Amino acid sequence: MKIPPQAIDIEESIVGSMMLDAECVDVAMEALSADDFYSPDLRRVYKAVSGLVARGKPVDMMTVEQEMKKSDYQTNIADLARNMVSPDTCRHYCQIVKEKAMLRSMILACNQAMERSYELDADVYQVADDLFTSVTKGVNVSGGTLHDIVDTMTAVTQEIEQINKEGKPLGIGTGLDIDDILHGFQRGKLYIIGARPSMGKTALVMTMMREMAVKGIKNGIISLETSHNNLGVRLASQVSGIPAEHLMSGQMTNDEIERYNKACQEIVSYGIYIDDASGVTIQQLHSKCSQMVRKGVKIIFIDFLTLIKSTGRSRHEEVGEVSKTCKNIAKEMNIPIVLLSQDRKS
Repeated sequence: MKIPPQAIDIEESIVGSMMLDAECVDVAMEALSADDFYSPDLRRVYKAVSGLVARGKPVDMMTVEQEMKKSDYQTNIADLARNMVSPDTCRHYCQIVKEKAMLRSMILACNQAMERSYELDADVYQVADDLFTSVTKGVNVSGGTLHDIVDTMTAVTQEIEQINKEGKPLGIGTGLDIDDILHGFQRGKLYIIGARPSMGKTALVMTMMREMAVKGIKNGIISLETSHNNLGVRLASQVSGIPAEHLMSGQMTNDEIERYNKACQEIVSYGIYIDDASGVTIQQLHSKCSQMVRKGVKIIFIDFLTLIKSTGRSRHEEVGEVSKTCKNIAKEMNIPIVLLSQDRKS
């Protein structure tokens, strides 16, 4: 049996610091929960400190010791207090403890999935989806969310100065008139393009992607309706000027073949990624976006909303759940996400 990932010495330093420094209490309680501690003893001490804070009581060695006695449990508080560290070090230590807890959580999720996989009636897709949800549940931990207004305005000023220096918005331009309204697609924002079926939504997106690629902006599309081959045909048609139907007719002239080959040479230089999986869940959506971002993609298009599987019981709940997920992904990964939408009944 292997010992689960843990860092007991660091856990001791965290709870020891909490009893001697109020700032360390704030740092630890923002970053950790009791379940993140591997040591049962230290978990109890953390719960005791949390109980005192919740009731507005002072936190020190004496109050924590008295709190521990209420649950008929005692530990050597003085020994823990010898491991005090600074708030900055405490913050770093909390990250280490959190990561160890996340690793233990992933091990548990994988073991549970393995056990379920042996069941005769195991649903492979459900097991895989549950495993993905469990593994990623605690991984995407946000950084600090408390910002001094001085830091905020410094960042805003730098951004405005850069915009004025370049004479154009920082958003990703589409090459279309819509740039005058949106000032380009902004990082961390979700945009929704809605229209009835066969109104040219995908064609519009392909035009945008091509314009961005020509400017050296890597982009990607998660296409739940159209295969990557069909999207490739559309791109080839746009670049070559040959109708898509004619490209697939088998009756291209020598001139058209030459134009097509030239268009292909241009297209393969684009930084475009296509994911044409079907039946994608909102959990899988996060993973697919993350994979694209690791490839250097700066903006992601999703075609389209109602083909993403969600847990909503009504159409209103489904749209809300998918939209919220996409917005969170855009904010977390600091990229624009453009979500196409149409009524599935139309």
